[in-house]
Parts: sequence; C-alpha cells; structure tokens
Amino acid sequence: MLFRRIYTHIDITPAAAAAAAATTATAAAAAASVAAAITTIIIIIIIINIHIQQEHLYQQQQQRQQQQLLQEQQQQLQQQQLLLQEQHQQLQQQRQQQLQQQLQQQQQQQQKLQQQLQQQQLLQQQQQPQQEQERKLQQRQQQQLEQQQQQQQQQQQEGRVVVYGFVFFRFIKQQQFLYMEAP
Repeated sequence: MLFRRIYTHIDITPAAAAAAAATTATAAAAAASVAAAITTIIIIIIIINIHIQQEHLYQQQQQRQQQQLLQEQQQQLQQQQLLLQEQHQQLQQQRQQQLQQQLQQQQQQQQKLQQQLQQQQLLQQQQQPQQEQERKLQQRQQQQLEQQQQQQQQQQQEGRVVVYGFVFFRFIKQQQFLYMEAP
C-alpha cells in the first residue's frame, strides 16, 4: 500500500521520460560498444592464436625439412664412407697384388739365378778335369821349353867354345907358319 501511494504521487514528465530514454539509449550504445570491443578483442585473440598455430606449423615443417635434410646428408655421408672404404679396400688389394707380383718376379729371378749358378757349377765341375789336363799340358810344355832353352844355351856355349878353339888353333898355326918362314 505504501509503494502504491508513493508511485501514484510521482508525476513523470515528458522531459524526464526523454532523459530516461536518452540514458537508456546511451547505456544501450555503451553496452553495444563494449560488446563490439569484446567481440573485436576475441577476434584479435583468435587471429593471434591462428597466427601462432600457423607459425608453429611452419616451424614444425621447417624442422621436418631440416631433419629430412640432415637424414639425407647423413645418408650421403654414409654412402661416401662406404665408397671410401671400397676404394681403400681396392687400393689395398691392388697394392697387395702388386707386391705379390713383385715378390713372384723376384722369386722367379732368384730361381733363374740359382739355375744359372747351378749350370755354372756343373760346367766348372765338367771343366775341372779339362782344366787339370790343360794345366798339366802347360806344365809339360813349359818343362819342354825350359829343357830346349837349356839345350840351346848349352849348344851355344859349346859352339862358342868350338869357335874360340878353332880361332885359337888358327892363330897358333898362323904364328907357327910365320915363325917357320921367318929367316
């Protein structure tokens, strides 16, 4: 009853109604602007989140690409290492083959030299009797030559003695002849 009495005694004028309507409109506009601002902020946050997600996805993609590149590089390195190992093995095999060939050649040369030495030894063994015979022949020839030289020297000496004796004999005869013819 009390409220009714108060309400009934308040007179609402058109100016008050217009002011109330303006206030209500202002409040509604403010509420609309606040709602718009909130909506804008939400949209901005969503856009930022989308951008962040896109950046994250881009980074993930880059990381995957980098990982793929690293894997490819590792595979290339492994292939290069395998190639190097194969080349090293091939070089070692070639060197070993060359060394073996050199050793075989040296062994063959040594065998040839040994064969030659054996042949020379056989020839020397075969030639030793001949050499002995030749040496004996040479000794005999030398002895004969020495004997001949001695005989020649003796003959020369004997011939000189004979010549000297003959000359001396003629000299004596001449002297005797001259002595007999002398008066």
